[in-house]
Amino acid sequence: MNVKMNVDAEKALHGEFREDLDRPGWVQGWGVIKGPPDDREFAGIFVDQEEARRAAAQAGPGFELRWGSYSAAEQDFITGDSGDAVC
Repeated sequence: MNVKMNVDAEKALHGEFREDLDRPGWVQGWGVIKGPPDDREFAGIFVDQEEARRAAAQAGPGFELRWGSYSAAEQDFITGDSGDAVC
């Protein structure tokens, strides 16, 4: 299952990202998210996992890391919701 959410483009990107080869115009990175799939909060997407981990701790309780893809044009972040979150 994919999780799709609207995000604030001004706050989303942190670093130089690699392109998502399966989705032209999208980039891949560590998303910092919180909440159930139908009502997620988004704290940003990061190139570096440790930087994302620090951002999750700073964002507050319940935020977790998930690998995913981000589109600035669509202002969306998607991730496989497989339970493989990194906290």
